[in-house]
Amino acid sequence: MDNSSCLPLLLQGETLISQHSCTVRFTKSDVPAIVFVSNYRLIVKSLEPKPYIVARKLCFEDEGGGCAEGCGAGEDREEYERGEGIAKIPLSFISAIQACDRFSATIRLVDSKDVQVNLKDKSTASEFIDIVSNMSFCSNPQDWFVFSYQTTPCSSSPSSSDIDGWNVYNMVAEYKRLELLGLDSNLWRISSVNENFSLCQTYTKLLVVPSSISDDELLASARFRQNNRFPIITWHNVQSRTMLFRSSQPMVGLLGRRCKEDERLLRTCVDYMGDGRGVVVFDCRSSSSAIVQRYLAGGGRELVRSVYYGIAGA
Repeated sequence: MDNSSCLPLLLQGETLISQHSCTVRFTKSDVPAIVFVSNYRLIVKSLEPKPYIVARKLCFEDEGGGCAEGCGAGEDREEYERGEGIAKIPLSFISAIQACDRFSATIRLVDSKDVQVNLKDKSTASEFIDIVSNMSFCSNPQDWFVFSYQTTPCSSSPSSSDIDGWNVYNMVAEYKRLELLGLDSNLWRISSVNENFSLCQTYTKLLVVPSSISDDELLASARFRQNNRFPIITWHNVQSRTMLFRSSQPMVGLLGRRCKEDERLLRTCVDYMGDGRGVVVFDCRSSSSAIVQRYLAGGGRELVRSVYYGIAGA
């Protein structure tokens, strides 16, 4: 079969780095295939007339881009995917690649599954490992595919080369969509207290805060929170007026310190939800970790009744 006739369809900004004739093993059987390496993914295309590529929870597609039709087979009840025999594995799914013998490479995926690629000789195997390793674990962010990807422009939209990716997300427009800004709402305002990320490096430059809370009060609340992460709104349900806030632990310490500005900020946020409802705190730490933080780091926990711990481990 002419390898040129097997060239896969590439995305905008995706470039083909190399291609290798080989056999590929996803579970127990070897499948004759061609492996294409691009700046975004590995594309495995079977050379069998009626290809059966075996794997679990991998994205197997037909030439039209849709999912291949699956069928059960084999005593071990593996999940078989049948179609054009194309498996597409993003480079970001690769956690490790190493030589398993002179002619083979084993690719470990992030879900702990292995893909074995058997090449024709030692030099080809070494070349394949070097290329995949360099593309999967490149240290320069500018080499990542996200910076070269371009969406296909529509006739009514500007050319993708004219789109500034840094301006695709407009925070003010997003908060207007959540009906926290604009319309008849004057409860919230935009604060530039974190301009240039000078207050908190993990928060955005512009912050939506209650209109009745001054920037000085925000600064006082930030000083009371670990890493200056004071309570900030991140989501709003327009129908129920339910709101989601995020913050770090309060630095109450062993003496049980309090901050009137922080308490006023929290009380104002709760009042804006209306209906006299209270606040529920979800603490991503375990209860024991929260207690340890109070003794070792001067931290603590919120002084409210409903606190749920260990959410991160749930």
